[in-house]
Amino acid sequence: MNSTWFNQGWWESGISYASYLKELGDNTKLTLHFKAALGTGITEANAITFPVVEYTVKSKPLPIDYTNFDNKNMNGWTRGPKGLYLTMTANSNGYHLWSGNGQIPGDGISLYKSVALVGGTTYLFEASLNGNYYHSPSGAYLVAGNQRSPTQWFTNENKILAFRFTASTTGSTQISVNTIATSAGYQQITILWLRVTKA
Repeated sequence: MNSTWFNQGWWESGISYASYLKELGDNTKLTLHFKAALGTGITEANAITFPVVEYTVKSKPLPIDYTNFDNKNMNGWTRGPKGLYLTMTANSNGYHLWSGNGQIPGDGISLYKSVALVGGTTYLFEASLNGNYYHSPSGAYLVAGNQRSPTQWFTNENKILAFRFTASTTGSTQISVNTIATSAGYQQITILWLRVTKA
């Protein structure tokens, strides 16, 4: 303890093992041992030993790619043949892509992007979509390389599509949001956010 610590009654110190802490896996144990010398000396034998505390680490992987269209930023996503009607629209929750003129009939790519992946690694590709229809529901599915998720059908509701896949090779892989529309002008899809993380 130094004079500043003593006078203000507290002390803030950085952790010198920050890189070690970042490498701790989910659901692992972290045990904290803490000793403090309340005098001017630094002899450990004179320090007060506090009770040992054990923590369970809950870690969330950082997204490899995340897009929420904040400030109209497409973040590298490109409109595909079935996404030509997607327009950037704002509401109280921020920006999103909305097929305000209706979906283009058929089955195909609405949005696509290339991301760098590591072969043999499992990833989770997620998309938050909202679907509206008048005569028939619209569908959507996710694609990564030559793998695809099952089709989800929308009946005036929001869904988070989640697709777990394993990259076959290391390098750039195209991922896409594909939509299915059976009629023009009656079906709409809103894309709220897109995310890719290591599974």
